Amino acid sequence: MDKIEVFEKTIRQDDLVFYYSGHCRHANGQNYLVPVDDARIDSDENIPDFGMDLSRVVERLCSKNVNNVSLYMLDCYKPYLLKDEPPSEAIRKRPKAMKALPRTFIQYACAPNQQDSVVPHRDRNDLYTKHLLNIITHENIQIADLFKRISQGVHRESNQKQKPLSMNGLGGYEQKVVNFVDYNGMINAYSDRIRDLKLELEKYTVQTSMGSNSADLFHANRIRALIHEFTQKRGSLISKCYAAAPRG
Repeated sequence: MDKIEVFEKTIRQDDLVFYYSGHCRHANGQNYLVPVDDARIDSDENIPDFGMDLSRVVERLCSKNVNNVSLYMLDCYKPYLLKDEPPSEAIRKRPKAMKALPRTFIQYACAPNQQDSVVPHRDRNDLYTKHLLNIITHENIQIADLFKRISQGVHRESNQKQKPLSMNGLGGYEQKVVNFVDYNGMINAYSDRIRDLKLELEKYTVQTSMGSNSADLFHANRIRALIHEFTQKRGSLISKCYAAAPRG
């Protein structure tokens, strides 16, 4: 609870909020974020005393950034086991689907009715977190597409055994882009630099035709190398820009 309060105080009105949590359990008709290995939690009856109502957490954080969106990721694939509880019962208590508030997107690591307890894989993180960490760094990706790629990656790598559940309240914010990079501005900057270097190279070309020294040749070759380097970087950005452009 203290960590949520500290995080809440850092949020500004125009922030795009990412909130990630692990264990979550459905108890007494509500979804609760629950701390790990808390010996005081020995039944569903006392989960409200030591857990956090997920819907309240979402409401609190959303109220802090009314001008932007909030994204909630719950890696609740591993069921939260109470003491002496059979795994089948814990699986049944995975968080249930909830209504997403306006300007929010919520994704669970798996569907509530998924029966498997653990999909084996070779990675230090759970399968969902592995794909989240990989895809969340992609540049110029729309929010809806970001979560779609996470879901597809998890579903594919688990051999269709695990599929994240999404609740979308973004409305008109679905096309919002995260990790924005101004490719066009960078392309134009490289083009301007290449143009200036070519003009500079022309001066050295005139000089060398009239007789040159080793210093002039060195500078001319250095300019040619920079033109080549910047042309390649510009080409790479153009390819990225094309790949990021919407199809249709």
